[in-house]
Amino acid sequence: MKQHYLNCIFFLCLPILLLAQSPCTGGMADIYPCDNADLQSFMPLADMNATGSNDIWGWTDPMTAKEYALVGLTDGTAFVDISTPTSPVFIGKLPTHTSNSSWRDVKVYNNHAFIVSEASGHGMQVFDLTRLRTATLGATFTNDGHVTFGSGNAHNIVANEETGYMYTVGTRSFASGGLVFIDVSSPKTPVIVGSFGSDGYTHDAVCFNYRGPDTEHICKEICIAFNEDTYTIVDVSDKGSPMMISRNGYADDEYTHQGWITDDHRYLIVDDELDESRNNHNTRSLIFDISDLDAPTPLGYYEHVNASVDHNMYVKGRYVFQSNYSSGVRILDIGDIASGTMNEVAYFDVYPTNNDRNFSGTWSNYPYFRSGNVIATSRQAGFMVFKPTFPHYTMTLESASVLELCPGETKSFEIDITAYGGFSEMLNLSISGAPTDLDVSLSSDTTTPNSSITVTVTADATAADGAYSLLLTGMTNSVKTEQSIALGVKVQAGVMLAGKVFLQGPFDNGTTLMQDNLRTNTLLPSREPYSLASNFTLGLQNNEVLAPAAVFNVTGNDAVVDWVILEIRDAAMPENVIASRAALVQRDGDIVDSDGVSPVKFIGVPTGDYHVAVRHRNHLGVMTNATVSF
Repeated sequence: MKQHYLNCIFFLCLPILLLAQSPCTGGMADIYPCDNADLQSFMPLADMNATGSNDIWGWTDPMTAKEYALVGLTDGTAFVDISTPTSPVFIGKLPTHTSNSSWRDVKVYNNHAFIVSEASGHGMQVFDLTRLRTATLGATFTNDGHVTFGSGNAHNIVANEETGYMYTVGTRSFASGGLVFIDVSSPKTPVIVGSFGSDGYTHDAVCFNYRGPDTEHICKEICIAFNEDTYTIVDVSDKGSPMMISRNGYADDEYTHQGWITDDHRYLIVDDELDESRNNHNTRSLIFDISDLDAPTPLGYYEHVNASVDHNMYVKGRYVFQSNYSSGVRILDIGDIASGTMNEVAYFDVYPTNNDRNFSGTWSNYPYFRSGNVIATSRQAGFMVFKPTFPHYTMTLESASVLELCPGETKSFEIDITAYGGFSEMLNLSISGAPTDLDVSLSSDTTTPNSSITVTVTADATAADGAYSLLLTGMTNSVKTEQSIALGVKVQAGVMLAGKVFLQGPFDNGTTLMQDNLRTNTLLPSREPYSLASNFTLGLQNNEVLAPAAVFNVTGNDAVVDWVILEIRDAAMPENVIASRAALVQRDGDIVDSDGVSPVKFIGVPTGDYHVAVRHRNHLGVMTNATVSF
């Protein structure tokens, strides 16, 4: 009892002791143990009108570039402006949808926060983060949307921002507690579209568009589910018929909790939440080679210097940021992970009382801010903003993760290179893994950090169908600055069409352009709307395709007016549809693919003569009288 009493006194003092930036000097930042990480600020629970915290995530406002912390609390979710990291500002709180709970998790897509909890009946809350721009300080917010599933509770939520899907896990009374697929392309009106419960309860997951070396699965949407005694790899590309790829156990498992993949999609790092206490060893981070998704192999583990319980981790570039409860956020260099080794380069301990096997300290962290700041919760105290100071850089894929090309077509990846901790060395860039029928070039093979480069890929006119994993590597004279990311390319034969059409309703006779009122009023869905409509059961080649958010920010003649369906029809019997795709029509009438730029490509359609038809949900369809040669 005496120890507990002392702990309470200690934490009550924190708001008084910590109000400003504290550099890490001599292994301490004020009262916090540290290495290569400076304390920026601390916000106590009392400042958020709360008594306990759990999960944390981040959001950067694309309009203002302000950075925000989204802090999970026992009684709701707090929103904190950390754009001045040494002086965080509590904006307000979204209360829990039902009752209080120690478990609350939040993720972000398209400027909206999606929040779940173990509280009974809670469901998934949706909050429009752009409201923070004009909110009154200390505001109490309400939902902008809500979804109920089963009894309403979920343990966690996972986002794939490239596809516009949220995945709830641990839903208990629904899908055997497994993955639940929620379409959030229209964020305020989410729709449950499927689930996967064949392997039982899922505690956490990571979901992504695969672009690694296993070419069998390139272009597929993959979830790795952490299912208490296994990590189970699932193909969730078809939401109506998900498929288990492999179910993988490992030696001395106790509770398979969470994990994350490396940027080259070749390795998986896993934390087992209970192996430290049950097997009586220090914290272990397990390493697996997943270059063959059907048959992953163990590579070993990294054993930490402390015995604390490991919880949530996230990979950013060459480093993994691990929240290990009582021993804080540990930052490991994974540059030599192929040999089954990692090493610690920095840490910030949010819980200086001890490093024991308990559940006090940091539940989670968020390392993805461009500023380099990291946020982490301290469950009993509040949350911290700290900044790693060791020199490093990251390469980030800013465009689609997988390029789909027809023979003869050219597309590009945009890569952002960001420096941290004073890193200023020149980078030497190289591409590997390209077959002879792909021409791959870099806008620059030598560059400085805090810049961007373009990777351009052209498929030869005679290129065969195939899937490829390209590897972009950045390296300086020091091996310690090497980083690689995977770029997926899929070549499929077909024909392309650059069409033009005008919709009568929005047409402006005075300018020979169409109006884009649906876009300016944010009424256009990010996902094509036709596959869900009962009168458009056409088997679109790009069924449920998601347009990048940036497409709807374009103004002028190329601003998006609406979604349409473009069809290739048989020359002799035009009532027969050969292939159809959802496409975007711009103000000047141009019909472009879902990327907002390219001609519309029809996969698997041989060259020849065809009729072309355009259909829209509110207009009569039109078709060419004569055939068009491709």
